Amino acid sequence: MNKDYISIILKNDFPQGFAVKSNICLKNQNIHCNSKILFEKFFPQFNAKVIELLLAKQFQPNMICHADEFAMGGIGYSDLHGITLHPENSNNIVGGSSSGICKAVWKNEAIFGLGSSTGGSIRIPGALCNLFAFEPSYGACSRVGLVSFASSLDKVGWVAKKIETIIDVANIIIQTDCNDMTSIEISRSITLKNKILVFADEDLQKYLNIEVFAKYLEIKKELSKNYQITTLTHQDFKTIILTSSTNYFILSSVEAMSSLQRFNGLRLNQSNPEQTFSQCLEETRNIFGSQVTERLAFAKKILKKYPNIYAQAIQDRTLLKEYISTLLENADGVFLPTLFKNSISVLESEIQETNLKLDMFSSWVNLIHGCAINMPLNSIQVQLTGKQGQDFTILQIASDIISKYKNE
Repeated sequence: MNKDYISIILKNDFPQGFAVKSNICLKNQNIHCNSKILFEKFFPQFNAKVIELLLAKQFQPNMICHADEFAMGGIGYSDLHGITLHPENSNNIVGGSSSGICKAVWKNEAIFGLGSSTGGSIRIPGALCNLFAFEPSYGACSRVGLVSFASSLDKVGWVAKKIETIIDVANIIIQTDCNDMTSIEISRSITLKNKILVFADEDLQKYLNIEVFAKYLEIKKELSKNYQITTLTHQDFKTIILTSSTNYFILSSVEAMSSLQRFNGLRLNQSNPEQTFSQCLEETRNIFGSQVTERLAFAKKILKKYPNIYAQAIQDRTLLKEYISTLLENADGVFLPTLFKNSISVLESEIQETNLKLDMFSSWVNLIHGCAINMPLNSIQVQLTGKQGQDFTILQIASDIISKYKNE
């Protein structure tokens, strides 16, 4: 078996179990987050809350899968295990950061994959693997046992080949948790307005390749038969898509620097009694891989130059959340493509411009603490997004869209 996506095989009962990303705690298993700093060192003595909820319903994890180191990245690469290649074309990437679970589900080795998202890390690899991929609202699922990357953005998410599986998992793990201070109650009631927002064609066309744009227009035409379609302005596109990308990168990088401060070399048998704290810290920091190092360096540099930039980013995020909430007062959600193209080659993934475009349609949802689902439709990947708390409404609409589209 190709191990570029599997870290640990727990049970050889493919495909009856579910795959778990390497940053979600499983009792007595090496949860290494694909980092050398945790490899063969961190063995949690408890299961993540979402794991406990699934175990209670007789679902069993059968593998722990690779991801970008500490979930920082969108291509499925870590210095510890290399890159996860696409199962259909080894010249392409699976995407990240939840790369391994997506490949496992694509290969029918798991019923579904349980991962995490900070800025699109479920929808991006899910889309590149032609899977349904759902990211619930921030606080909808317990984060107890999820190793943090950026605490105000992180959430659990999952992928599957069938939307029915996505909904089944949602019914199990969308629950409040008194041990998670970010936990919120998500209403199961569904209120449909039959109105969907879309971005202007001329705004999207600048960023989508020809095939994706043409297929998207066909889908939008079909949707208009059952939903009122309202087009957003260019200013809406600029505010939601373009400006928010910068805000996301600032918030996620600064919070990552805070989250990773705990890895100082004094724990996990990494310290040397003869070293000073500064020596120990410096040696430990050198263990981080390239993607994490670059993110931490960026955060340090920008905070030094602009000391108040994080506070400003928090304020901007609040304004964005209010802005989108107002837009969605009389609408069910926002419908848009998930990716600018259907596949990404390994060579393309090494280009900075490609990495920046990978999550340009995704990260804003995490910023506003909203929910979103990727759907394979008409040979491309599209997503339906909603504000915080609309999870079951978004899932119902997505299910209706899939059903109607298949029947036409």
